[in-house]
Amino acid sequence: LCGNLCLYILQLHIGWQAICFFQLCQINNFHFQTYMSFRLFKKSRISWQLLFWFLIIEIPAGVLLTYVGYIYAEDSLKTQVTNNLDAVARRQANQVYKYLTSQIRNTEIIASLPDIVKATEELSTTFDQGGIYGEDYLATEESWRRLLMHYQSSFQYEDFLLVSPKGDVVFSVRSGRELGSNLQSGEFKNTEVGNVFKSAIEMLQSEISGFSNTLGSAYPAAYIATPILDGMAITGVLMIKIDNAEISNIVNDYAGLGNTGESVLVSKQGRNAVFTSNTRHDPNAAFQRKISMFGTDAPTLVQAARGEKGEGITIDYRNESVLAVWSYMPIIKSGLIVKIDTEEAYEPIVRLRNVMLLITLAIFLAVVFVAIFVARSISKPIMKLTDVARSISGGNLNQKVSVKATNEIGTLASSFNLMTDRLAQSETQLKEYNKNLEAKVEERTDELKEKNILLEKIDEIVQSINEKVQLEDVLQVVLAELRTLQGVDAATVLMKHSEDEGYLFKSSVGEQQISDVEKAISLAQVKDLYIKHGEVVADGLYHSQNLYEKIGKQQANGLYLPKALLTLQIMAHGDLLGYIMLFNQSDGNAFTGNRVKDLLQNLKPHITSVFSKAQVLHELEAKNLVIVEQSEE
Repeated sequence: LCGNLCLYILQLHIGWQAICFFQLCQINNFHFQTYMSFRLFKKSRISWQLLFWFLIIEIPAGVLLTYVGYIYAEDSLKTQVTNNLDAVARRQANQVYKYLTSQIRNTEIIASLPDIVKATEELSTTFDQGGIYGEDYLATEESWRRLLMHYQSSFQYEDFLLVSPKGDVVFSVRSGRELGSNLQSGEFKNTEVGNVFKSAIEMLQSEISGFSNTLGSAYPAAYIATPILDGMAITGVLMIKIDNAEISNIVNDYAGLGNTGESVLVSKQGRNAVFTSNTRHDPNAAFQRKISMFGTDAPTLVQAARGEKGEGITIDYRNESVLAVWSYMPIIKSGLIVKIDTEEAYEPIVRLRNVMLLITLAIFLAVVFVAIFVARSISKPIMKLTDVARSISGGNLNQKVSVKATNEIGTLASSFNLMTDRLAQSETQLKEYNKNLEAKVEERTDELKEKNILLEKIDEIVQSINEKVQLEDVLQVVLAELRTLQGVDAATVLMKHSEDEGYLFKSSVGEQQISDVEKAISLAQVKDLYIKHGEVVADGLYHSQNLYEKIGKQQANGLYLPKALLTLQIMAHGDLLGYIMLFNQSDGNAFTGNRVKDLLQNLKPHITSVFSKAQVLHELEAKNLVIVEQSEE
């Protein structure tokens, strides 16, 4: 037993493993197929991808819009149909109420006439004496019949009854079954006739019964009972009998109810809901068709007969689905149901649904067409670009993309063509550059050599500055080195003179000697002659061209005035210490290159340091001289 059990468990385990493996294979196969489908989709043409995404966006949006529109329209149409049924029900109920209230008013007017009061009294007295076959009664009845028949025919009553306070029917125009009967104790007790008489006597007001076939009468009828009063005493009750012809005409008015709509009147009689009017689909329904109050058939009719009110979709007496509105009319103790077949009521909704489906289909086809057109308009230029790109990748730079569009695709094509032209131009320039590479290398080598020479010159000047102690010697060395530069005919230093705040030419080399100008010149003169007409080429460096022609000999006032001039402004701690100036007397457009300018800029910190040291030494000498003079004194 244990062995068999173990074998059974092993078989179950193996079977379960096989099932899991099979399901895992299916899942992996599904994932693999999905992955391969996605890769194939990514490798498909861009036009198909664009079409696919167009449809992915449009189909859900179209379906959603169609569904929402259909639901909204369906609700609106349902509300409209229901409101229409409710309006018909209100109209018919109002007409029934007006008709019956007018009949009650007429009955009350007749009951208040003196002749009716007198006729009731006499007929009741003679009836009590000998019944309906007594000689006195017959004579009295004959004397009043013509008048009472006149009232009956004038108002088109079905019958005209006079009843004594005890309930005896003492007169009937039609001499029907009611004549001579007692409504409180005879066969009419607990009938619609007996009940309405009892209510009128007890309430001393007009009452109306529901429509019924009282004691098997051939046609349905209702009774209006009005007390006949002689002062404060009750003489009797006037009862008129009306048929349901007018009520049937009202409820059988199918205006606004289409081809299947109808109105139904039902009243509760015992355990049944009885039709009290004929219907459109059953012309003989009045008091012939009945529905159990406790059954499941036509629940709307049962609810209306019970006095309930409502609306909605239900099943009618024909077992058909209908949209109905129902309510209760207390005046005739009947329920009114106005209904229409749902198939007809929702026919506009079905038509709307079909139209919306057609519109959705048309929109879908239009979107497909537009998507194909747009996809081709986008993919075709891109395919052209792709073909040209392949050709260019093969080395053919003469290919052009012929796209005439003015949108982003056209811009892309133009940019692509421009890129191709630049590639071709770059290739040409690269070839030319390779040809002239050696010459450019030599040119760059010469530039480096020139810069090295410039750096060596700066080192020599700085070394000379460091070797000299006296300011004049330092300046003389600097000017001598600068004089050797190309285009420099003369060099001089204009240094601030502390005694009169003017500026003196301290050192010079070249054509201009310091002995030529010994007087100090003001800062304003310096700026007017050497700064004002110059162009700022760097911080504190001014380049003046054709200076001699701009200023003239008279304005120079005996000062040296070259044709071209480079002026370097020396400042330390916000104080203007002086200027170094390089002259060219022969060429007004000299010093246009950068070599001399760069040299001056590189020497500026060193020269500034020299000027600062000289200023400090000068101040120390001045203080020492003052101390010596004070000591001598």
